[in-house]
Amino acid sequence: MKIMKKGLQWTVLLIMVCLAVACSDDDGIERPDWTKVTYNLDLGTGWLQLYDVTIEYLTADGQARTVTLTEDKWSEEDKVDGQYNRFKYRVTAKAKRTTFDTSDPAQKALLATDKDLTYTYEYYYYEKETSAHTFKPEEMGQVVKAGEIEKYVAEHPSITLVDHQITVGQKNE
Repeated sequence: MKIMKKGLQWTVLLIMVCLAVACSDDDGIERPDWTKVTYNLDLGTGWLQLYDVTIEYLTADGQARTVTLTEDKWSEEDKVDGQYNRFKYRVTAKAKRTTFDTSDPAQKALLATDKDLTYTYEYYYYEKETSAHTFKPEEMGQVVKAGEIEKYVAEHPSITLVDHQITVGQKNE
């Protein structure tokens, strides 16, 4: 009984120490003084068959970059010393063609199977004033059935997949 009482006392003491440490003041911790941004994009397999996909983004130090995709997956990470507070991530898709010649075997084959036009994207940024932020919505887009591809592309010759501009310290969308 005496051993159980001692064990209980030690357990209570251990819990109190853990709570005291967990509730300590973190304000004394200095955040690193650098800016880091990471962009990711994962396209369904149909996008690059039907569209030219372009990404415009800002590096961690605010340099504008533009990339035209040649693969379904893209990622970019950049880190610089110091503070930067503007980020941009825009992805657009422009149809390679809005009409199809079904007498052309290659174009006919392109229309013969469903096209996966789903996509996911995310971005992360860290800067000293507000720390780390992540944005990752659910999968978007759709699978377009084989018989509806030509109509879909004609009705959607240009699509904005992602459009985010962030200025730290202001309300952003």
